Amino acid sequence: MNTENMTLVGNLAGYNFFIGKDENGKEWYNIHPEAQGVNFPIAGYASKEQIAAIKKVPWPDRFVLPDMYQAWTKDQFVEIEKAIVKHLRYQWRTYEDGRGRHRVKFKGWDHITEIIGLAYTSSSSYAGYWITNVTLRHPQYPDYRYIGFSISHDNKYYAILWDSKENELIIQL
Repeated sequence: MNTENMTLVGNLAGYNFFIGKDENGKEWYNIHPEAQGVNFPIAGYASKEQIAAIKKVPWPDRFVLPDMYQAWTKDQFVEIEKAIVKHLRYQWRTYEDGRGRHRVKFKGWDHITEIIGLAYTSSSSYAGYWITNVTLRHPQYPDYRYIGFSISHDNKYYAILWDSKENELIIQL
């Protein structure tokens, strides 16, 4: 999906917000940096109701990129682990590894980390638990795979997903 086939509906802090349709006519939103040549949009499908709501909300209240912590405290580790378990547990998930494609219902933290592997790193950008063992697809956004999880400064928990071109989708858990 490129922004040439989309309608610009607003701008916030250097990010352009587009709405358009894919080749099948399904509505799509895309939040993209204003600078030319930079390609790391946040994108996803939206219902007609969601698109209508997006168009009605005045800027700049529509969208704010989360401001993530660069390092976590012990308590934050405990809380994000609970949020990841709550997000992934008891729902069928599809993952791929070197042996093929598998479906699983995660049962808890140990089961999740055994299969997907989570490595914590912190950086000047932000800290996160990063998936190391598998490609884990999001059921609602099947073209996107989870790459990690992080915490914002307002203590909300997020999953970070990428498509095959590393376009980023950040969803709140």
